[in-house]
Parts: sequence; structure tokens; C-alpha cells
Amino acid sequence: MSKSKTPKLKGWEEFLQFLSCDLKHPLANVIGFTSLLAQTADEQNLSPQVQTHLYDILAAAENLHRAINNLLDSSPPLPNSVGAEAEDEPAADIAHAQNIIHQLQQQLEIMQSQNLAYARDLAKLYQMQKADQSVIKSRSAQLSHTERLALMGQLAAGVAHDLSNLIGPILGYSQIILRRRDAIDPNLVDIIERIFSTSRRANTLLRQMVSLSRSETDQFEPFDLNKLAADMLRLLDVKIRYANVEVVEEYAENLPPVYGSSVQISQIILNLVINAIDAMPDGGILTLKTIPPSPEEPTFVRLQVTDTGCGIPPENLERIFEAFFTTKAEKSGTGLGLSVTKQIIDNHGGKISVESTVGKGTTFTILLPTDAAGED
Repeated sequence: MSKSKTPKLKGWEEFLQFLSCDLKHPLANVIGFTSLLAQTADEQNLSPQVQTHLYDILAAAENLHRAINNLLDSSPPLPNSVGAEAEDEPAADIAHAQNIIHQLQQQLEIMQSQNLAYARDLAKLYQMQKADQSVIKSRSAQLSHTERLALMGQLAAGVAHDLSNLIGPILGYSQIILRRRDAIDPNLVDIIERIFSTSRRANTLLRQMVSLSRSETDQFEPFDLNKLAADMLRLLDVKIRYANVEVVEEYAENLPPVYGSSVQISQIILNLVINAIDAMPDGGILTLKTIPPSPEEPTFVRLQVTDTGCGIPPENLERIFEAFFTTKAEKSGTGLGLSVTKQIIDNHGGKISVESTVGKGTTFTILLPTDAAGED
């Protein structure tokens, strides 16, 4: 009889020692650290959900710590050695102790499960909070960048307007001289004609720049897409020749007028042509092609801009229309050109698609509604 009780009493004593030494102090540390983190939650910029979970962990840890203290305080003193008194101890005391041990084990398991769940939630909420802060920071930088671009556009329009006013007298005086060409040396007439022609072309380009910056001209009306494309190429003539790019123009005859904003479509053509030139740093061929309506799309004309440049990697094709996404060097690209292009086309009820092969080139195809579609 006595031999069967002795091991149980030793196990109970060892378990109490385990609770007092190996569990009680670490649990107190958990309470201390959690309490400190909860008190400094505002300084750490923790969200209300994270703070709630911290207080839940703190409350559960304090309850378990309190239960262990109550258990140790209420336990009867154990004998230093197991002898006759242990053998005479009622079996009911041992059963009671074993029941307490079982309940405490259950509490420990519940506490462990809750802490794991809270830890997962805390990690998830922390990552979400970091992601939200990153998005806010990124959006703020993008907004600031957009405002700077808008300001630069206004300044450029003002400069273009002033330059146009300065070119006006050159045009006027050269035209007056040409009216009296009979009294002038023929060699001088040729020079004056070149001055007049170059000044008129510069004045036309400046007026186009000013018109692009004025939103009040963005009214929808029929316009000639062929003429508009040719005008935009002339606007970029210096850049094209400097980049050693050959231009091929394939305009469809009797192309129906496009219904939309010629100013906005001008911006689209400029964006695509500039991108094409930048994609051919060693020169190449740039092709602008217009295509009349097809039986499949009877109310749309097509504009294709093709280059023989470096091409777009497949992993970037899905992102090229995202705002501020660019593969150009940091100071040469804003990441807004194609995003604005797609927005303009969507506002016109059109479509845009791209085909590209790395090392061979890229083709952008734009569908724009005809005048008939606009009247419908």
C-alpha cells in the first residue's frame, strides 16, 4: 500500500517545484513585456486591433499567473521525506491534486492556443499596417510628382507663348521684304525665304505647344487623324533627326474623320512617338500607319505606331499602363505617358493594345471612334 502512494507524492512535489521555478517566472516576464508594449502602443503607431490583442494576451497571462499563485498558496506543505505520514495520507488528497494538475494542464493548452492565434493576428495586422503606410507614402510622392509636372507644363506653355510673340515680328518683317523681292538681290531673296519659312514653322510648333496645355480646347469634334499625325511628326522633327530615326508614314486615303478631342489625341501621338524614339537609342525605323474601319469594327479607325527598338519584356507588358511605372532612367521618364494615354483613349470610348518582341520592336494599336460613331 505504501509503495503505491510514494511515487505519486514525489510526482506532486516535483510538479509544484516545476510550476514555481520553470513556469511562474517566464510567465511574469511575458506579463511585463506585454504590459510595456501595450503602454507604449501609441508611440509604436500600433493600430487599435493590435492594441486590443495585446491587452487580451496580457489579461490571459495575468489570469494564468494568478491561478498558479493560488494553487501554490493553497497547496498543503509537503513532507521533506516520504514516510509513515505519507502512507497514511488519504487517497482523496492525491485525487484532488491530480484533478488540479489536469485542470491546470487544460488551462495551459488553452493559453498556448490563444497566444499562437494572437501572435498570428498580430503579425498579420503589423504587415497590413506596414503595407498601408508604404502605400500612403508612395501615393504622397506620386501626388507631389504630378503637381511638379503640372507646374512645369504651365511654365512651358508660358515660355512657348512668349517665344511665339517674339517670332511674330520676324515673320512680319521677312514677309514685307519678300513683297519687294524685285528690288532685292536674288541671293538675298533665297535667304529671306528661308528665314520666313523657318520662323513660320517655329511659330506653328509653339502654337501647338500652347494649345496642348489649354484644357478649354478639349472639346469633342470631328478632325482629320492623318493631318494630326503628320503635324505631330513635324513637331518632333528635330528630335527624330537627332536620334537618327527614319520615319515611314502610311496614311489611309479617304479616312473617315475621328470624333474626339484633337488636343488629347495629339498628346497620345506625342507620347507614343517619343517612347518609340527612346526605344531606338542607336537609330531605327518609326512607322505611323492609319487604317480605315473594318467589318469587325465599322465605327473605329486604327492608328498604329511601330518601332524597331529594344522591345518590352513580357513581365512588363501587364504594367506599362500603370501610373508612374517606367523602365527608363530615373531622370528621363515620369511613368505617366502611357497611363495618361490609356485614360484619354478610355474617355473617347476607344481601345489600345500592344505587341512587342524583345530585340525586334513594339507596335501600339489604337482604335478611335469615327465621326459617325460620335453622332450616334
